[in-house]
Amino acid sequence: MNRTIFFQGLTALRNGSVSEDVVRQALEATRHGRLIANLVAFDTWLQERFPDSEPFFNYEITSQEGFPRHLVPFVLSLTQSDWSKVDIHGVYAVYGKRVLDLLSKNEARMQKETYRDELAGAYQHYANGLMHAAKEALEPSTLIDFPCFTGGPWSALRVAQEAVRVQSQSCNLRSEKYASPGTSKSHVHSFKSSIENLATALEVLAKLEGKSEDKTTVGCITQLRDRAKNLVLVKHDDVMRAYRQGEAVEGAIANEVAKEKRSALLATQFVPARDSSATKLDTCAVCKADEASYTGIVCRCRCICAQCVLHDMLMECPTCSTWTEFLHMAA
Repeated sequence: MNRTIFFQGLTALRNGSVSEDVVRQALEATRHGRLIANLVAFDTWLQERFPDSEPFFNYEITSQEGFPRHLVPFVLSLTQSDWSKVDIHGVYAVYGKRVLDLLSKNEARMQKETYRDELAGAYQHYANGLMHAAKEALEPSTLIDFPCFTGGPWSALRVAQEAVRVQSQSCNLRSEKYASPGTSKSHVHSFKSSIENLATALEVLAKLEGKSEDKTTVGCITQLRDRAKNLVLVKHDDVMRAYRQGEAVEGAIANEVAKEKRSALLATQFVPARDSSATKLDTCAVCKADEASYTGIVCRCRCICAQCVLHDMLMECPTCSTWTEFLHMAA
């Protein structure tokens, strides 16, 4: 199985088309598999193959030596079926959401670093499915009905908003290993990819909102793409080496890296809070004692005190599980 060709084919598909030769190879690679008639059947298969009843996180669902190696050719093969373009992209949304559900169930059993790595990947898969499905919708009000959605079909606009929100989470998590002690080229590549995906998600949202020419929106998208293209650790081998070895980096370079690591915050302004009544607590949700005076930048929950907050670091919001930084916001 030529993974490179298939991944190039997936990129081509997301950009509008894929060659007949790649589709032919995808059909050949999947011809011995189980027939999946629609997204509901795919969701059912995932739950059967990776059930909630397993007392551990089954890494085969994300390992390239396990199931995922078949996912790309499966998606490409669907271009020769009666599946709609929206549902074809929905495969990644359903897959990503299944991984997220399993991670949520097994968080306490996993090492913290491993959990965050898997979570970042799952968020990106989910966001990819959402943004490209929304891109295929004709109108903001077009209904998209994926089996992983709660409360029935979602409008294309809501799907696009969720894609930006979820991709921001992936970008936040990827930033933790970028320009940190022990960072590697794979960490840099993952972070770069997460920023590029966030820019694409914002483009889709802007189109559905009729803001493709809006200066603020276009400026943010351009800034994200420029950052991804010109990451400090890509352009400067000596800086990359210093961070990898845990050496101190100061001055203008350190400031630029700090901006890069906060790239996801650029998108926050374009997406409404998941719940208009974000949690506002009087007492810290962590220690249950001191005043809750810090608010999540992404989720807008005020729920952590000055003693429990992690300054200039991501935290999982104790009330809504969003990964975000917290700022001081007095009641």
